[in-house]
This record gives sequence, structure tokens and C-alpha cells, in this order.
Amino acid sequence: MIPGFLAMRVVAMRYFKHDITPWVIKALFAGGIYTMGKHLWQTMGPFAEKHLLTSVSVTNLDPLYDHVSKWVSTNVGTKSTKHFSARTYNGRGENSRNGEEDVDSDESENITTPEKTTRSQVHFLPVKGGRQYFWHRGCLFRFKNEVTGMSAQSAHLNEETLTVSCFGRNPEHLRLFLDECVQFSGPDTSKTTRIHFLQKTPRTFNGEMSWCKTIVRPARSLATVDLNEKAKESVVAEIADYLSDRSPPYYAQRGIPHRRGYLLYGPPGTGKTSFANALAANFKLDMYVIQILGTMMDDETLMSAFEQLPKRCIVLLEDIDSAGIQREDMKDNKTTKRKNTFLTLSGVLNAIDGASSPEGRLLIMTSNTPESLDAALIRPGRIDRQVYFGHVDRKVASSIFIRMFAKSAEDLHRAQDGPLILIDNDGENVKLRQAARLFAESIPEDEITPAELQNFLLQHKNMTDAVANVGAWALAICEAKKAGANIVEDPLDAAPAKRNRHAVDDDEADSDSDSLFP
Repeated sequence: MIPGFLAMRVVAMRYFKHDITPWVIKALFAGGIYTMGKHLWQTMGPFAEKHLLTSVSVTNLDPLYDHVSKWVSTNVGTKSTKHFSARTYNGRGENSRNGEEDVDSDESENITTPEKTTRSQVHFLPVKGGRQYFWHRGCLFRFKNEVTGMSAQSAHLNEETLTVSCFGRNPEHLRLFLDECVQFSGPDTSKTTRIHFLQKTPRTFNGEMSWCKTIVRPARSLATVDLNEKAKESVVAEIADYLSDRSPPYYAQRGIPHRRGYLLYGPPGTGKTSFANALAANFKLDMYVIQILGTMMDDETLMSAFEQLPKRCIVLLEDIDSAGIQREDMKDNKTTKRKNTFLTLSGVLNAIDGASSPEGRLLIMTSNTPESLDAALIRPGRIDRQVYFGHVDRKVASSIFIRMFAKSAEDLHRAQDGPLILIDNDGENVKLRQAARLFAESIPEDEITPAELQNFLLQHKNMTDAVANVGAWALAICEAKKAGANIVEDPLDAAPAKRNRHAVDDDEADSDSDSLFP
């Protein structure tokens, strides 16, 4: 007997002249069927999912998460649900979660317009914990998105997992679906490089740092890095072998930790960081940058940062010589202006190759003054190879000139991991080679950095103008360096009397360039 049933029956009979007993019996029967079905589903559901469904799960730490989310939001929509979540995408590839900044991966469209910077798209997905069903190529799919824990890379963000299931036991349907999601998502992610930086974790007061800032850059070709070709090819071959599938067993069988480190050293502006970026793009690895100077980093923070790293990535320790580690850690260096009293050499070494340090990552350090580094930091086993990045010679100067004045990417044939080779498809390319030879002859050997030369060409985008003025500019740069001056006066802006000192060189350059550019 249901409590209060008789009173309700009497009220219904008095005011509505209707007996509610049959309706109550039907409601109780329906409730019983529902309860029994729910219990049966809870009991048999896991069995059915295990044997009748094929599933794949992706976390929000993987780029595939964004690809699948965009496809579902665009092609499935939220018409079948009244509760959903919204996410904003900037329309140029990755979304802005984790403090991520995006750039256009198409190298032919480098100009940023207001339309590009302000354009965004709102994508709708089922609310966390919700499910959505849809058909794809004749198969029934189920999409589920849920929060599974705290992110290991960013303490203030949740780790989300989406699960896509297909009714049936053939995984090929899921593979085709995921391939379509990747192709649908927009620009090819192989044309971009994700660079991660350490930042203080928001909403915490203990100064905790995590990899909560990510920048997406256009992938840089190794051909655009101005380094001796033999050295470049050798380093690329070594890294390719280290990252191959046969490398971990080889190291394990010989009892060697599966680690490899490189020290890129040389004057500022010679392309050390650019080479690291190009390596990350070439091997399709994310790069994690640790800038010790100015971050108030201690041993515990550095160790925590290394523990958060994925298994396969490039770790870049920039300007390790200027980190200001105390004498127990680094040799005395008069050029060090700031001391870091929090980070010790033992802390750095433990993070790099301590007992708890994971293997499989590629470590790259950059340094302007390698003589100031402690021998323990760069011994074999931690740093396996040292690569010098110096000033440009005439061959490199010619290569930079050709790269800067090539009309389009189609004018250049990029051999894999090799130099830029100009295609002889018309007379313009022959003229460009001749101009590059004249330009390089005006550059003194081992005096000017690639960054300085590139900056000059950015200011002189006319080929004739660049060839005619490079001699006077190079002389001014060399004189300023000998005098120890930080400010270099542009010869074109100097007084007429001062410019006359370079008149002979300029006239000679003009006479050669006139023959090339009538």
C-alpha cells in the first residue's frame, strides 16, 4: 500500500469523478521496468562495451583532441542535446587553451591583418560527462567527453579525455574517422612547431611553475640555418639515429642511459636557437625552453619541470653560461652580472641525468662563452657533442643573400636536410647567383654574424641597393666592433665627408652591380 494513496483516491473521486488506481498501477509497473532495466544495463553495460564496441580515448594534452573536437562540433552539432560546452578557436589551427598562442602555418601568408587577428570561431560540444551519438559512413558512433583528473603539465588545468566508440569490432572504422578528423582540422600541423615555456602557475601562491604557456611557430627548415653543411648533416644523422626505434634497445643492451645532449656555442646572433627550432621541426618534436636567468628558479622547480616533460621532446637550456650559478657550480666569469643563489650545479646535474631523470629526450644547451661552464656540466654523457656557430664566411653570405631575394618558395629547391639550391628556370636566377657572388665578396671573412647580415638585407630589400651598400656597411660594422661600440652608425645616414671614405669601395661595387642590373 502506498502511503497517502487512499486520500488521493478519495480526492480524485470527489472532484474529478475518476478512479486513479489503474494509472497508479501502470506507473508502478513502468517504474519497475525502468529500475530493472537500469540495473541490468549497469550489470551488462561493461560487458557490452567490451565485446560490442571499439573505442579510442584521447586526452587534451594531445593535438588529436582538438582535431576530433572540431570535427564533432562542426559535423554533429548539439541539436540533440540541451546542455553543452563552448570553446573558442581562432580559426588558424590550434585553440587557445593552456595559454597557447597561434600563428599561421602557411609561409606564403605571413602578413597579419585585423581580420586574421580578430577572427574566431565558437565550437559547441556536449557538456562534460555527456554523450552524443552520430552516424559516420554507415556506422553508429558514440562521443563522450569527461574530466579525468588534473593536468600533469599545468596544475591549474583539468585533464580532459574524450572517448569515441564505434558499434562493431572492426577498428578500421575508428582509424578512418580519426584520419578524417585530422584532415578536416585545417592547416597541416607538420608545418608548425610547438614551443613550451615555464611560467608561474596561475591561482597559486607558492610560486609553482609549470609548462602552461605554448607558442605555435611556423616550422623552420634546416636549409635556412647557416651552419657548415657537413657539421649540420652529421648532427642531423646522429639525432635521427638516436630517435629511431632501434636506439633504445641498443643503449639498454650495453648498459648506457638513453640520453643525448648537444652544446651549441658561439657569439650571439649566429643561429644557435634557430638550429634548435629547425631540429624540432625536422623531427616533428615539441620543444621545451628553460630560461634560467631571470626566473628565480631553484633546484626543486627545475627538477619538477623535467619531470613534467613528455618522453620524446627537445629540451632547450638557453644561455646556460649566463644563468649566474654560484662558483661551486660554475667557473668564475667576469661577464656574469647577476648571481642566481637558488639554483646549484648539483640540482642542474640531477635534473639532466639523475637517477630519477627520464630517458629518451634530446637536450640542447646554448652558450656564448663556453669557457665559463663547469667541466662537470659538459662532460661526455651529458653533452655528447659540441657544435660551434661562428661568423659568416663568403659561402654562407651568398646563401643568405639567395634565400632573402628568392622571389618565392617555388624558386628554391629544398633538398631534404640539405642546402638551398636555386632552380635555373629563367635568367633571373642566374642574375641572382651573380649578385650573391658580388655581395659575398664584399663581406669580410669571420667578422659578421648571420643575424647582422640578415638584418642588413631586411633594411635593403632591393637587390641593387643591397649589393651597392654592403661594402660600406660591413666596414662600419667591423670598425664599431674593433672600437667596442654598441651603436653602429649607418653609412648612408653619416655626413658626406664621412661617407667619402667608402667612395672607392662603393664605386667598385656600383660598377659591378650595374652590369647585372641595367
